Amino acid sequence: MMDSQNELNDFAELLMRVVRDRAISTCEAFAAGRMGGPDGERWNTVLAGRDARSAVAELIADIVDQTLFYLLNSLDNGDLPLALRRANGSCVDLYDLGRSEMAGWFLGPDGWRARYSTHRFFDPDAP
Repeated sequence: MMDSQNELNDFAELLMRVVRDRAISTCEAFAAGRMGGPDGERWNTVLAGRDARSAVAELIADIVDQTLFYLLNSLDNGDLPLALRRANGSCVDLYDLGRSEMAGWFLGPDGWRARYSTHRFFDPDAP
């Protein structure tokens, strides 16, 4: 039998590092003007002013976190049926694995963001 808590922790760590951290890093590079191509040009045009660039850079982690929260919430509510492939090749429904609590475990000072992500996040309760 698989250890579901370890599987859930592994999923959380991958989600934070592979999705959250990469999305934030990429968007921060766009906001700083370090990306080329059509997307980089668009970001540079939209963020032409220093105030706009600063505001967007400040909000990037929040925007990514809102997206991840609603992804996890949709999994918790059974609205988005997805499964995790286990090391042995079998699959487990994320609804069952997460016990309808993943969105909550993501947030907070001791949540998945704090434990597994290398990027900042806004904590309204922080001093």
